[in-house]
Amino acid sequence: MFLQLVEAIVGVGLLAYGLLEMRSNPVWWAYAPIYMLAAALAVVQLPRNSTWRTLSSLSIVVGGVYTSFLLWTFTSIESSPTISLKETKNIPPLGLGIFLISFVRLTKDKITQPVHYIRSSIILFFAIVSFYGFITYFPFSA
Repeated sequence: MFLQLVEAIVGVGLLAYGLLEMRSNPVWWAYAPIYMLAAALAVVQLPRNSTWRTLSSLSIVVGGVYTSFLLWTFTSIESSPTISLKETKNIPPLGLGIFLISFVRLTKDKITQPVHYIRSSIILFFAIVSFYGFITYFPFSA
């Protein structure tokens, strides 16, 4: 119960941050919907609901692939001395949102069949990538 409360608090914080980004960041549409969906799913946890599981899986996979792409892109571009990347401030909330919903899925899932190990491995992979993105660019400003 305590863990679910902490997950909900972090989710509400991400939702609030997403709403602030929608007001101040002109490219909010490229980042905020992904981590806001993950945050909303972390606040309202219905692991037995098929729609919730589908949306959480989509947010994990899409957000994980997107985080991986952004990490790869920004890491490649950062080596150029003349480019200042202000968009890197969008990686920490994205990484935190995907890590949060991955954590919720991993703690709520039940492994009863061998295929569930594959599913959990995929979720764990994207959780690790997202957490890496979060800690790499944590100061929310570039």
